[in-house]
Amino acid sequence: MSRLQIEIDPNDQLGRSRGDSLKVEVHYNVPILTPIMGQIIPNPYPLEAAAIMRME
Repeated sequence: MSRLQIEIDPNDQLGRSRGDSLKVEVHYNVPILTPIMGQIIPNPYPLEAAAIMRME
C-alpha cells in the first residue's frame, strides 16, 4: 500500500462541469525514523490536507 493517497470528489466517472466545486484530499503517512519520537507520536504519522475549488 502506498503512503500517499489522493481523493478527488466528485470523481471523473461521475462527470464534472465547468463551475462545479471540486474537492481534493491528500493523505500521507510519514515514517518516524527517530526512536524517541516514535514513542511519543504514532508511527507512521498521518498528514492530511484538503482544498476545494471550482472547475474552470
